Amino acid sequence: MLVLGVWLKPLQIEKKIRETTKKTINDIVKVDEISIEVILHSFEKADVHVRLHSFETYEHGEQLLAKRISEEIKKETGVSNNVRIIIIPVSMYTS
Repeated sequence: MLVLGVWLKPLQIEKKIRETTKKTINDIVKVDEISIEVILHSFEKADVHVRLHSFETYEHGEQLLAKRISEEIKKETGVSNNVRIIIIPVSMYTS
């Protein structure tokens, strides 16, 4: 990826993908924990695996959430990607 004539380093790309993924999730659903694994195949291609523990259900499910995350990553970084997501529902009771 070329930004202002300078190639981003792989760690910078991974960091931006993680930040974008986390922000997108937090904009949509309330979560307790997010785990993000980024596999950068090249400067143009990445796999992103997301596992999150959520207090609420996302009405459109994992597929639409994954699509939204993927679109945001592409828009913010220019990196084509595959996003896989697992949502683990969390219930909490306090007495």
